[in-house]
Amino acid sequence: MTNNIKIVSDSSCDLLALSGVPFASVPLHILTASRDYTDEAGLDIDAMLDAWKASPGETGTSCPNVAEWLDAFGQADSVFAVTVSGALSGSYNAAVCAARQYAQQHPGRRVWVLDSRSAGPELVLLLRRLRDLAVSGCAPEEIAAAAAAYQTQTQLLFLLSSVQNLVHTGRISALKARAVGLLGVRLLGTADGEGRLALISKARGEERALTELAAQMQARGWRGGDVVITHCRNAAGAARLKTQLLALCPGCRVTLLPARGLCSYYAQEGGLLVGFEGTPAAQAQAAARAAMLCSVHMAGATA
Repeated sequence: MTNNIKIVSDSSCDLLALSGVPFASVPLHILTASRDYTDEAGLDIDAMLDAWKASPGETGTSCPNVAEWLDAFGQADSVFAVTVSGALSGSYNAAVCAARQYAQQHPGRRVWVLDSRSAGPELVLLLRRLRDLAVSGCAPEEIAAAAAAYQTQTQLLFLLSSVQNLVHTGRISALKARAVGLLGVRLLGTADGEGRLALISKARGEERALTELAAQMQARGWRGGDVVITHCRNAAGAARLKTQLLALCPGCRVTLLPARGLCSYYAQEGGLLVGFEGTPAAQAQAAARAAMLCSVHMAGATA
């Protein structure tokens, strides 16, 4: 039973559906000089990428507004919303504002907003955990605490052959991104503890880069836990990484997904994003994070 629970995320999650529970995805927008691409189910991502390559110029992204978040919450008694990193987007702040309005409009209902401090496949892991907790019949407060604790175990790595859009929008410095995309150089990076993008290393050629990525996962505590790989027009690279991971930990669960609009815009052609379960953080850190989520990010709680 889900106890009238709904799970909501912005479109950085790369999911359009989440089986077993009511789910909604709030679209972000990819902006060019001539068009606003709404990151929703009908978006032709290949056409978007091709149009962007054919017409270079000023581009960017914009987050959902408060009204769009409110509409996504629907009529659920308990809502769990997960957003792209608040350090990279205003989506989190808009969701928090919407949660407050929702609680004012519907006394007794509650919304928890979780800043993923990440994007793409790490959100998939968080959303799946929320779903599993909801269908198991946990109370909303228990779901919130358990999801916050689980977030201390999940991590993100990315492997890119181009960082033009990340540099253009200020997500990565131009100095650190030098040489990426030249002579087959790939950039390997992560989302740091504050949700900003951080460079780890550079590798020449995709095969060497995939091996380094798998090694970084192991160094960060991956021991066969769940993995989600999203890709921008690089299904072959995602499949090769999956093969490497299965060789390291036979029987592990690795999910491959195409990136939606927002992650495709930033990952660009050939990009891979990997969310995985790593080493659990210290118990005190997990408890502190859970308390922060429940006390600060919950709207509509009774006194």
